[in-house]
Amino acid sequence: MDKRSLKEAQLAARREVEQIAARFHKEGWKEAYGSSGTAKALGFILTENGVTADGISLEGLEWLRDKAIKAGGFKLLDLPGLKGDRVPVLPGGLAIMLTVFEELHLMRMSVADTALRDGVLHDLLGRTHHEDIRDATVEAMSKRYHVDQTQATRVKQLALGLFDRIHESSDPEIAFQRRQKMAWACRLHEIGIDIAQAGFHKHSAYVISNADMPGFSKREQAALATLVLAQRGKIAKVAGDLPREPSFAAKVLCLRLAVLLSRSRRNVDAKRFGLAKVNNEFRLSVDAAWLETNSLTDYELRQEAQEWASVGMKLEVVPTI
Repeated sequence: MDKRSLKEAQLAARREVEQIAARFHKEGWKEAYGSSGTAKALGFILTENGVTADGISLEGLEWLRDKAIKAGGFKLLDLPGLKGDRVPVLPGGLAIMLTVFEELHLMRMSVADTALRDGVLHDLLGRTHHEDIRDATVEAMSKRYHVDQTQATRVKQLALGLFDRIHESSDPEIAFQRRQKMAWACRLHEIGIDIAQAGFHKHSAYVISNADMPGFSKREQAALATLVLAQRGKIAKVAGDLPREPSFAAKVLCLRLAVLLSRSRRNVDAKRFGLAKVNNEFRLSVDAAWLETNSLTDYELRQEAQEWASVGMKLEVVPTI
């Protein structure tokens, strides 16, 4: 390890850190934590040598850098707390940590006892017991984008009520997961209104696609964005995704119907509607008397049936007495 190789390593790290630095500076923070092996190794070396009382400091990292360069590398460095199994990865770890401190203007970092994998396992365990970090993420996003919670709840209850009648899984865990995805889409379907009223569903999908959403994988995030995009407008834009998942078309239909029937932003009696699926065809039954007094909704439901026909699927709207 010499000055030149350290500088090159820091330049490579800086290119990556610069992409996120502005966002972190904007948010601000009171404390920083490092996790996993390298952070713990650096913190241990600094405390064992009395450079820091605990954790990692910028001054301590600079001290360790100078020591390693002067010795000609960590292999030739004899320091309390420096373990042999960490020597091969410490030069790169030190370069990255120094860069993080410099680019994010950190002076001190605490070291967490747990590692990233522990957080992942905790998340997966929470999902198993239906205590899901993704629920907290959706809740935070709905508040951040000033979602009309009453409307979101109205759409969610109606969409889930319809979905429960047509989803096709006898496995309770799969059924739970599908309802969960429906609920998330309903709660976030209007976040784009905070950007612009016109085409808000496109803005909603864009935000979901590009936001940091803790707990969600990129695939889950993309699927949620696609479902939200499909809430209104042409179905053709998601036609290629309809065969992707057996329940996707059902989720799209239930979300679209719930949004359509709730457009007045008033409560709708779910008992007036019935939804069934037979041989990949959907049948929506609607109270005839209610349809007569809601002519605009009657018209929009007929338009919705035509929209599904345009992608080769059948939605039959049947007035009932």
